Amino acid sequence: MSIWRCFLTAVTSFWICGLQSTPLDSIWHALPDDDPPIIIEALLTALSHHEELKGFEKLMLLERAEPLAETIEDPELTVRYLLAKSDAYLTTEDYSRAQDFGFQALDKTPQLTAASQRTVYSQVARIYYYLAAYDKSLEFSRKAFEISLQLKDNSGIAAGYSRLGDAYRRMGKRDTALRYLNQAIELREKMGSIGGLAKAYNNLGIFHIETEPATKESHKNAIEAWQKSLEFKEQMGDSAGMVYSLLNISVAGPTLPGRVEDAMEYVDRALEISHQIGFNHGLRASYHQAAMLYAKTGNYELAYDAYTRYHEYDQKLASENVKERIAEVEVVYQTRLKEREIDLLSTQNFVQEIRLTRQRWILGCAFLALALLTITLVTLRRNAKLKLERKEREAEFNRQHNERRIIALKQEQDFRMMKALVHGQEQERKRIARDLHDQLGALMAGVKINLQTLTGFATNEVQMKLIAETKELTDSAGKEIRRTAHNLMPASIANHGLDKSLHQLFDQLNQGNHLPRFTYQSYGVNGKLEEEQEIHLFRILQELTNNTLKHAEASTVLVDLSQDSEGIHLVYEDDGKGFDSARVEEEGGLGITSIRSRITALQGEIDIHSSAGEGSSFNIFIPLHGRPN
Repeated sequence: MSIWRCFLTAVTSFWICGLQSTPLDSIWHALPDDDPPIIIEALLTALSHHEELKGFEKLMLLERAEPLAETIEDPELTVRYLLAKSDAYLTTEDYSRAQDFGFQALDKTPQLTAASQRTVYSQVARIYYYLAAYDKSLEFSRKAFEISLQLKDNSGIAAGYSRLGDAYRRMGKRDTALRYLNQAIELREKMGSIGGLAKAYNNLGIFHIETEPATKESHKNAIEAWQKSLEFKEQMGDSAGMVYSLLNISVAGPTLPGRVEDAMEYVDRALEISHQIGFNHGLRASYHQAAMLYAKTGNYELAYDAYTRYHEYDQKLASENVKERIAEVEVVYQTRLKEREIDLLSTQNFVQEIRLTRQRWILGCAFLALALLTITLVTLRRNAKLKLERKEREAEFNRQHNERRIIALKQEQDFRMMKALVHGQEQERKRIARDLHDQLGALMAGVKINLQTLTGFATNEVQMKLIAETKELTDSAGKEIRRTAHNLMPASIANHGLDKSLHQLFDQLNQGNHLPRFTYQSYGVNGKLEEEQEIHLFRILQELTNNTLKHAEASTVLVDLSQDSEGIHLVYEDDGKGFDSARVEEEGGLGITSIRSRITALQGEIDIHSSAGEGSSFNIFIPLHGRPN
């Protein structure tokens, strides 16, 4: 028995010493050298106190401890280990693996205490929330909430109110969501929980801004909630949280009369705090919001400067992300290198131990040496298999992560190129419209003056008639120039907004008794939208009406424009001869390429339905611009 203990001690010493040279080994080496339950308990405690660790770093420590965790018979400790792995995968956005470990913990709930069951249900609810399965998230949130009620745990009850309110908000059940959010605030106030109140009022502000119609009253309610959240974050000294609250207020502020200047004051304060604490994410979001506000007030020079600073911090953060990825690869490399060293040291230790045993027990311990050799070979084989599986999982994890990053960068690049192209087209339209109006319009006015002068020199009726006909042609040419300039860049959009411009457009199209007849109606379009959205929507409808007039042979056209808390909905339907939508989509006919490029620039979606003899239907959705979290 003493020889066996000596062998295990030597192997363990070499193993632990070999692990000390990687960044994560200081945590591992600090764990107690005791039985598996104590080691796992200490590891989970250490992870909860090292919040600076990234998800993949936590996963590497948990994977290292997996052979020990498999020997644990305590269901409570086993579930805590499973939930730690589930949470780590959740932070790395590997929702499938997070769900697997969450469900393994869920299978063990009958063996757990009520408090542990609540923790499992809460984690499963979080996973479903990230997967956008809000009905399932609500189901498990209710289970966790019921346990909090049974335990009379006010903190858990208040957290349950918030989770239920958020789930109902996502499901569009406004009244129920508002009731739970208010209950969370009332309970947090009774408890005197400053941090809880800061989160609760922040959730209430998001509720008002996202679930209610975009009115002055809803934005006012959102601002009041965020201001209260800001006060509590100031008491907590949460500088980063203060920055996001200030930016939220500045986003909603310009919808109220006289609030653009007030909104800029909140942005200035967010910039000041972000500079003080070196908060690059806050600086990027603050300069972006400053550029938007300066543009609203017409101060385009300051807007350009702010956008330049925003771009600098955006590039800086992108560079930091690249450095983090390099650091991840370095950690993986060092870990693999150390695993090879561990294998070598373990083998060397084994050979040395065998030699010592043979010297001491040449005759009497031959059987024991054979047994040790067998056990060691089995152990090495098992460890090699575990290491191979771990390397394969790490490689797959890195591959999936890199693929997601490449796809995201490609999509962002395509979107920016498309947006720049459409913006350039609009600028060219403005220039041509301005040239038509200013230059050709002035020339036509000069021609009219000259014709008026020639009238006095006419000597017979033929000359008078010719001059009169020339005047009529000149007037017609002037009207055509003004109509063309208006179509290129309607002044009514800048003066009156999209809704009135579309009313004017379809009133002009309905002049006379010709077909088709256009019916235009709008719902919930309050005031002016952002200039970019209005121009693109107007161009899209111009392209659709031109297609109808040229190709559809329709008698009636229905145009429906509406706006809600999610975005703008446009429905365009005619009763014409229809077309092969699949062929047109593939070949890009009927101006579909132009329409899709504008919708892409607005991050929107289009759904086309048409077939021969059945008319045509275009359903378009344009989301509202996002807000900082």
